[in-house]
Amino acid sequence: MKEYADSLLREPGGDLGQVAYLLVAVQQFNAYAFVELFKKSGLNWPDVKAGFELRERVYGFSNEDWNIYLYLACAADDHATAKEVVQHFGEWISLHLAGEALVRSGYCLGPVLSLRRGMTHDSG
Repeated sequence: MKEYADSLLREPGGDLGQVAYLLVAVQQFNAYAFVELFKKSGLNWPDVKAGFELRERVYGFSNEDWNIYLYLACAADDHATAKEVVQHFGEWISLHLAGEALVRSGYCLGPVLSLRRGMTHDSG
């Protein structure tokens, strides 16, 4: 899988390859335990993050996209990105996706929710 994902950065390469790499990573969050996602998959967080940034800039994100971005940022132990991503949340946080990431990574769910007073959430 890692070899396939890496090949996407070369062929088709460019923006399309970067977004394709991201989509491979998004599919992996169901295949690996949270703390093992990047270690076992071999995926490179900076490439995944670049794909998120490109996709958001070109296509925009739904609230679910922001939740997935947060989950993967926390899985990569990138707390700075996680804090930035939370600022884009709308009125909904997925405790199944983002909540698990926040709790398992040691990034406290309480302060995140307090940043976004009035948020609603699902439980998964």
